[in-house]
Amino acid sequence: MRSVTTEEPLVRRNGFTIIELMVVLVIISLVAYLSIPRVEEWVARQQARQFAAQLIAEFSKAAALSRTNQNLPQGGVTLPSGTAITKAAIYFMLPLERNYHILARTDSQAGLANWSPTNPTEQVLKTVPLPGRIMIHSVNNATSGPVVIAFTPSGEARDKSCASFPLSPMSCGTTYSSKPYAARIVYKASLRLTPPIFYQLEVNSFGEYRLCQSIGNYSFNETADSEVKSL
Repeated sequence: MRSVTTEEPLVRRNGFTIIELMVVLVIISLVAYLSIPRVEEWVARQQARQFAAQLIAEFSKAAALSRTNQNLPQGGVTLPSGTAITKAAIYFMLPLERNYHILARTDSQAGLANWSPTNPTEQVLKTVPLPGRIMIHSVNNATSGPVVIAFTPSGEARDKSCASFPLSPMSCGTTYSSKPYAARIVYKASLRLTPPIFYQLEVNSFGEYRLCQSIGNYSFNETADSEVKSL
């Protein structure tokens, strides 16, 4: 009997050559490299908006806190029985400190000057850290040393010398606002591969605000500068 043998057909296996793999890797690396500035800028802008929203909220809370004569726990701190918050302040130490403080006083005779987180007559209600890429450039035009935005028992903002606000309005690109503002905070979002983005936040005692954006500098009066409409 004749035996029949069957041979399986050869299957051709296709694959990538080393050159093709190298080309693909180069393309992926190039796309990733070109996308880094976009991703970095997106992160910086998100942190800048986060900082502005946080500061606006703390500003309004400090103003409201000054008007509240109640013994309320704030930020994990409970005031001694029978005391009441009569004044509050936002304290900045420029240019290097990476946070700001919300302070309160219960002594109605202490006045509005000489605020400090180390003052034993004051309560540190909250310490707010800055987002990673954010650095404060100036507060109410001051660029160094302690800068304080204090609030009277009526909720009005004052500076560390007890001078009254508001500040004179400033332009933002080609737009100008006649609204008075109680505080002006200029800060920047740092980028490694492109110029930093500067922001100018103006806010009043009622929590109304205007946020201006400038690329690469903090003049805020160039045509390309613009208001940031939403947070």
